[in-house]
Amino acid sequence: MNSRLPLTSLDGRRFDVVIIGGGINGAAGAQQLAARGFQVLLADKGDFGSGSSSRSSRLLHCGLRYLAPGGSAWDFLLHPSRLATGMRMARLAIEARHEFVNTTAARAQLSKLYFPIYKGGAYSGWQVDLAFRMLDHYNRGRIPLNYQRLSGPRAASIPLVNALRDFDTLDSVASYDEFQISWPERVTVDIALDARRMGATVLNYTEAELVGRRGDGWEVALHDAIDGTRVRVQAEAVVNTAGIWIDKVLGPHRAGKPPKVLGTKGSHIAVELAPECRGIGVATINRKNEPFYCLPWGRYHYIGPTELIYEGDLDKIRTSTQDRDWLLAEANHLFPSFNLTARDVAHTWSGVRPLTWDARLPKGNRSRVLHDLSVDGLDKVFAMTGGPVMTHRSAGVEIADAVAARVRRTGKATVADFRSDFPSPQEADVLPALRGDRPPPPWLDAMLEHGMVVHLSDALMRRAGVPWYHPLQDTDIERIGRYLGGRLGWAPARTEQEIAAFKQELSVLQHAV
Repeated sequence: MNSRLPLTSLDGRRFDVVIIGGGINGAAGAQQLAARGFQVLLADKGDFGSGSSSRSSRLLHCGLRYLAPGGSAWDFLLHPSRLATGMRMARLAIEARHEFVNTTAARAQLSKLYFPIYKGGAYSGWQVDLAFRMLDHYNRGRIPLNYQRLSGPRAASIPLVNALRDFDTLDSVASYDEFQISWPERVTVDIALDARRMGATVLNYTEAELVGRRGDGWEVALHDAIDGTRVRVQAEAVVNTAGIWIDKVLGPHRAGKPPKVLGTKGSHIAVELAPECRGIGVATINRKNEPFYCLPWGRYHYIGPTELIYEGDLDKIRTSTQDRDWLLAEANHLFPSFNLTARDVAHTWSGVRPLTWDARLPKGNRSRVLHDLSVDGLDKVFAMTGGPVMTHRSAGVEIADAVAARVRRTGKATVADFRSDFPSPQEADVLPALRGDRPPPPWLDAMLEHGMVVHLSDALMRRAGVPWYHPLQDTDIERIGRYLGGRLGWAPARTEQEIAAFKQELSVLQHAV
C-alpha cells in the first residue's frame, strides 16, 4: 500500500510553479497556490517536515524575543533597521499566534511562561513592560497575552519559578500566556496533503534539481530516492524553500554571489521535572545574552536552544556532547537545585535555522525574506529565507502573492483546509492502535492509505509523533513495525530493515554524539 505518485507519470509535464523543499513554509506555499488555482508541484528530498521544521523550539510565541535588542538596550537606537525588523517579525508572530490557535486548536498547546527580571540584569521591569505594551498594540482584538508582572516575593509560590537562581536578587517576574505548536511536523504533513486534495502534485523522497531555462520556463529534474526513477518537468516559476539547502539548490545559477542562507544550530535537551512543574515554563536570557527557554512538553520539559554557526554536513545534524553539556550547565545555572546530569536527559534534538545571510550580522538576520532572484538573472525564481515555523501561514500567502503577480493561473480557485484527522499522540489509545492491540481507528487507516508513508520513521515521527511524548522500548518498536509493515504490504526483510533503521534514528535523539 503506497499513495505516492509514480514519477514516470510526470515526465515532460508542465506546471505553473514547482516548489523545491517540503518543509512547513514550502508546504504552506503549495497549499495557498493550489487554493488559488495554480498547477503546483511540491517536492522534498526527504519526508515532509523532516528537516528544520521538525527541530525547532516549537514556540508559537508572541514575538517577545524579536523585541529584545541583543547586546544592550542601546542596540535598537544605534541600529534602527534592527528595530524595524524586530517590530515586523513581532507583528507577524502575534498574527500567526492568533490565527493558528483559532483554526488549529488541536495542534496548539497553552503554557504559562515566566520571564525573570533581576536587579542589575540585562533588562529592567520598565523595558519588559514597554515590550508588552507594543505587543498588546499588535494584539488588539486577538487572543489575550494575559501579561502581568509579579514581585519576587509573589512569585515564590510558583513551581519552577521558585527554583530560579539568586532569588533574593529577583526584582520581579513577567507572566504571560504562550502557545506551542505541539507537533509542527504533523502540521506540515497535513498542509502538504491538503495541497494534494486541491490538485497539487506532492512528492516526498524526491530530489529536485533546477536544471536551467527551457523556452519560456524552467526545467526541473526529479529523482525518486526510493526506486531511482529520474524524470524532467517544466514550470513557469520556481520557488526554493529548501531551507538550509537553499544555496545548494541554486548552486551554479548564482556562482560567485553571496549566499542567501546562514545556518545557526539550535540544540535542545528534554528532561523530566517534578509533576507540579508541568504546564509552567521559563523564558529568559542565557549567559551569552541570548534567548533561553525551559518549556513544558507533556511529561517533559525541554531546555534550549543553542545559537552556533553551523558549517557541518547538512544531512547529519546531531546534538553533540558539547551541545548537551553546555545546555546542562546553563540549566543548572538557572536552576541550581536541579543538579541535572547527562543521565537525566530523556532525548535531544538539533536543527539548523535557515536565517537570512547578512554581511553586517555575523549570526544572520532573523527577518523572513522572499528573494526575487530575477536580480541574479533567474526570472520567476524565488527563494525564502529566515521563515520561522510559527509564521508559516503568512509565508504561504507571501509566496502565493509573489507567484500570482508574475504567473497566470491555469485552474480554478478553491478553499484551503487546516483540519487534521489525527488525534494528539498523548491520547491513551494511540500506542495500542499502532501496535495493533485494538481495531484500527479511522485515523490509522487514513494514515496508511493516504498518508504517503514510505518508512517506519515517517509513520512514527511525523504521522504519529509518539516518540516525542512516550519513551519507546525496543519491544514497542518491533511490535509497531511488524503490525504497520504488514498493513503496508512490506516483505518481512523490509520490515526488519525499517525497524533497525528506526531504532538507530531514535538512538540519535536519545543520546548525544
